[in-house]
Amino acid sequence: MMSEEIKEFYQVEYIGDKRIVKELSLPINLNLIVTKQCNANCIHCCASANEKEGAFFLGDIKKIVEIAKKNNIFYFVITGGEPFMYNQIWKLFEILNNKFGILLNTNGTLISSDIAKRLSSYNIANIHVSLDAPNQKIYHKQRGDTTKLKEVISGIKNLIDNNINITAKFVITNLNKDYMEDTIKLSISLEVKKMVFAWFKPSGRGGLNESELAINSKDVKKTVEDLYNLKKKYKNKIKLSFDNAQCFTFLIKDYKKLKYRKLCGDYFCRIDFNGDVFPCPFLEIKIGNLFKEDIKKIWKDSKLLSLRHFSWGKHLRGVCQKCNHNHICMGGCRARTFAIYGNLYSKDPLCWMKKK
Repeated sequence: MMSEEIKEFYQVEYIGDKRIVKELSLPINLNLIVTKQCNANCIHCCASANEKEGAFFLGDIKKIVEIAKKNNIFYFVITGGEPFMYNQIWKLFEILNNKFGILLNTNGTLISSDIAKRLSSYNIANIHVSLDAPNQKIYHKQRGDTTKLKEVISGIKNLIDNNINITAKFVITNLNKDYMEDTIKLSISLEVKKMVFAWFKPSGRGGLNESELAINSKDVKKTVEDLYNLKKKYKNKIKLSFDNAQCFTFLIKDYKKLKYRKLCGDYFCRIDFNGDVFPCPFLEIKIGNLFKEDIKKIWKDSKLLSLRHFSWGKHLRGVCQKCNHNHICMGGCRARTFAIYGNLYSKDPLCWMKKK
């Protein structure tokens, strides 16, 4: 699988005024949590890195690869923890290279010039590098004191110097929401071409720090407006995209252009090192084990089917049922909803509608 062959998956499309929702018979990618080890200690970490030991055995990786081949799964997302703390990372790249698409999530602090050069020999479609602060003070608040912003900047420079496609990723929290534009400017100065803004999700260690990190609904609305204006302001300098973009009003007027859907269980699932399968990296609802059950059976699990029904606007409760936009946002992020309300059916906590 060549990197240029990895395309966005359009799960919802409009033909005229008719809305078409597609449902896959199998996932098109697998999200592998290859290790729980990390050299950072981020307070928003969904994986609770460093709190428990755990990493994939290479033999288990090979089993998953065979399952992927058999079921025509297109690509793998490699994440952690910090993937470069995984002692089999290069063997993993060898196994996947030119057979599947590879996307990699990293904090960027361990990417030396030698590592970047070595990475350039693999067909990696894109590397997401965490960059959610423009200065060390804000970086320290969100990512702890075991890593430095200058290390991230060095890693980004090394990747770009070796012509590797990268995307800077900014996790929006109450700590850094006022520093989005400064971080965009930093990305542009580093010659980063793409940047994605992802809303904080209160899972893992992030759930324990929810009161410090979560943005209130009033500030969410302002942040969304700021993001939309920043996208227009810097459109000729950097491509900006947004996690759960479909949930918010700045895109509703252009909803027919919003073909891309990313709901839990839509087209990918998360695989932990012990084979446990989850709908996404942030939703702690186990739906099976890849080493014990057939992936086709797991993909048709009743919990996943229920999640997919949100694509049709089904099962939503409370204010979502009467909202004119529920066919666009589908209630937003289910992981946030589950973490805050304890169910999958209420509105996204980021939504500024008053009632639950």
